[in-house]
Amino acid sequence: MAGTNELLEQFISDAEDLIDSSDEALIHLELREGNPEDIMASLMRALHTLKGTAAFFELPLLSSFAHYLEDMIQPFRGQDEFPDADTVVNMFSGITILRQIFEGLKEGRNEKEFQKEMEELKRQCQGKSGHEEMATRPVGTKETKPSNLGDAHSITCEKESVRGQDPLTSKPDNSNNKEHPPLCRNAPKEPKRPNVKRTSDPFLKVRSQKVDELMDLVAEFGVAVAEVLNHHELKGREIEGLEEKQHHVEVLLRQLQDIAASMRLVPVSTLFRPMLRLVRDLSRTTGKKLRLRTQGDETELDKVVVESLHDPLVHMIRNAGDHGIGTPEERRRSGKSEEGTILLKASQRGGEVVIEVIDDGKGLNREAILKKAKQQNLIHHDEIPPDNELWQYIFHPGFSTAEKVTSVSGRGVGMDVVNAAVKEVRGRIEIESTPGQGTRVAICIPLTLAFLDSMVVERQDIRYAIPTENVLEILSPQPDWIVKTSADNSEIVKVREELIPILRLEQFYQQEDQHDPREEQLLVIVRSERRPVAIPVDEVLGQQQVTIKPLQGHATDIKAGAGWALLGSGETALVLDCIRLDQSAA
Repeated sequence: MAGTNELLEQFISDAEDLIDSSDEALIHLELREGNPEDIMASLMRALHTLKGTAAFFELPLLSSFAHYLEDMIQPFRGQDEFPDADTVVNMFSGITILRQIFEGLKEGRNEKEFQKEMEELKRQCQGKSGHEEMATRPVGTKETKPSNLGDAHSITCEKESVRGQDPLTSKPDNSNNKEHPPLCRNAPKEPKRPNVKRTSDPFLKVRSQKVDELMDLVAEFGVAVAEVLNHHELKGREIEGLEEKQHHVEVLLRQLQDIAASMRLVPVSTLFRPMLRLVRDLSRTTGKKLRLRTQGDETELDKVVVESLHDPLVHMIRNAGDHGIGTPEERRRSGKSEEGTILLKASQRGGEVVIEVIDDGKGLNREAILKKAKQQNLIHHDEIPPDNELWQYIFHPGFSTAEKVTSVSGRGVGMDVVNAAVKEVRGRIEIESTPGQGTRVAICIPLTLAFLDSMVVERQDIRYAIPTENVLEILSPQPDWIVKTSADNSEIVKVREELIPILRLEQFYQQEDQHDPREEQLLVIVRSERRPVAIPVDEVLGQQQVTIKPLQGHATDIKAGAGWALLGSGETALVLDCIRLDQSAA
C-alpha cells in the first residue's frame, strides 16, 4: 500500500510538469508562433500520458476527461495550421480543471468532486468542436464505438511516445489518418526503426525527504570530522603524515558537502514555466497586451528556495502587468508598441542566484510613493530620500499607490509577501526604475541554504560568521585612521580616501564595550545594500564552509541574525546578515 502511495505521488508530480508544459504549448498556439504540428504533438503526448497513467491508478473520470481533451484537438493533429481561438480557450479551461484535480488528489480528495467542472466545460464546448457525439457523452461513461485514441491499446504505447522527447521541438507522427492514429496498436505499419541499444537513464528520481536527510547527515558528519581533527590530544604532537591526511580528509569532506548540496539544486524553469500561463490570464483580465519572455531557465537553485519563491514571483509579475505596463492606448501615446514585455531572467553571480523581473512600462511613480510614505508617517515631511531608499517603502505592509483596488492588486499586500519570503531564504531585493522606460526588480538569494562559505571572527569572546560574499577586505588600521564625527558622535574610518562608517557589534547587541577605539587591531569591511561598513573584530579565525541551522524560539528575535553556523570545533557562531545589520544600525 505504501508503495502504491509513493507511485501515486510520483504520478502527481510528473502530471504537474506535463500540465505546465501543456500550458506553455497552448500559449504558443494562442500567439500563433512556432510549428503548430510540433506543438500539437506535444499536447497529444502529454494528454495521452495523463490518460493512460490515470487509468492505471483506477481514476476513470480523470482518464476519461484527458481523453475528452484529446478528442477536442484531434482534428488539428498533423495539420500545418493553428487551431481556432475557441478551441484554444476551451483547452486552457480543460488544463485548468486538470490542475485542480491533481491539486485535489494531493490533498486526499476524490476525483468525483470535480465532475461538475468537467461537465460544465463539456456543455460550453457542445457544438463548437464539431464532435457532437464526443461533446454530449457524459464524463466517466464508456464509449459505445471505437474511439480514435480511447481504447486500451493506446495505453501500451505511452512510454515510447513520450519518453525522451522535447515537447516543442520533437516531430509528431507523419500519419494523418483520422481513423487509425499512430498511437493505436492498429495503426498503419511504420517504417522499421533501426535497432538502437537501450542506454540507462542518466536521471534517478529520489524523494526530497531522503535528500534532506542526507544533507543533515553530511552536516553532522562534517562536525564530527572537525571535532576529530581538532582534538586536543593531537595538538602539538608530531605524527608522520598526519597533517597530509588531515588535509585530504578536509578536501573529501568539502567535496561531499558540495555534491550533497548540488543534489537539491533544480533548474529555475520549474519556477518560470507556470508564469507563462499567469501572464496570459493577466493579459485577458486587464485588457492589456502582455508578453512574457524568459532567460536563463537552465540556472539551478536550491529546491527549497524555488518552492518558496513561487508566490513572491506571482506578486511581482502581477504588479508589473497591472501597475507597470499601461494600456495599449497609453503605450501608443508614449511612442511604444501596444504589447508590453515582462522579462523573467535568472543568472548566477558567485555564490548567489539573481532572479529579475524587468518590464518596459511606465516606471515607478516617485511622487506618488513619496506622498504615500509621508501620509503613513514612514518618513518626515521635510525628508527627500534618494531613489534606492524610497523604493524600499513599497514593501511596507499596506503600502499601495493604486487609486482603486482591483482583483489583481491594490491592497498593499503583495510586495509585503515578497519581502517576507525573500528574507526567509536569506535574500535581498534590488530595485531600479526609470520614468517612462520601466522597472527592474531583482531577488538575490544564496545558491543553497544548507551550507555557507563564511569568515569566522571573534569579538569579546563571541563568535560570528560573516558570509564571504559580503566580505570586501580585512585590514589593520592605523590609530589616526579612526575618527569620531561631531554631528552624532559616530565613528568612521578613512580607507584610501573613502570614509567608511564603523559598526561595533558589542554596541549593536548592547554589550559592555571593552575596547579603546584607538587600539583596534582588525577591521572587516563588509558590503551592505547601501554602503560598505567596517566591523571591528578581535580575531579572524579563518574561512570555513559551515552548516546553517535556522534560528528558533527566542533566538528568532536576534537582530540581523541569519541563523546558527556549526563550526568545526563543535561550537556555534551567529551568522550575520550584513544588509539587515546596516539597516538596523542606521
